Amino acid sequence: MIKKVYYALLDLITFGKGVPVVINNFKVRLPARYYKYFPKNYEEENFTFFKKHCHQGMTTLDIGAHFGLFAVFFQKTSGGMVYAFEPTRETLKVKLRQLFLSHIF
Repeated sequence: MIKKVYYALLDLITFGKGVPVVINNFKVRLPARYYKYFPKNYEEENFTFFKKHCHQGMTTLDIGAHFGLFAVFFQKTSGGMVYAFEPTRETLKVKLRQLFLSHIF
């Protein structure tokens, strides 16, 4: 119950824009409920690999996109099209919120 109130207040304070976090030197906004979900060095090896191989204008497929963190990273890094697929209904809702926050703000 306390967590729900905390996240609701955090959402209110941020005007629903998400909480800014930095993961592997990548700035992103996450829904209030999930802003502590990823450690600062989350999948560091993957971020390093993608930074090296993601080029301007690339089209990217993110299969099993989870919350959409890499989908947002690909889009912001390449500026190209990103197709992100997530089969889990509840996770898909979070991913859609994440993508909304990242493109709007």
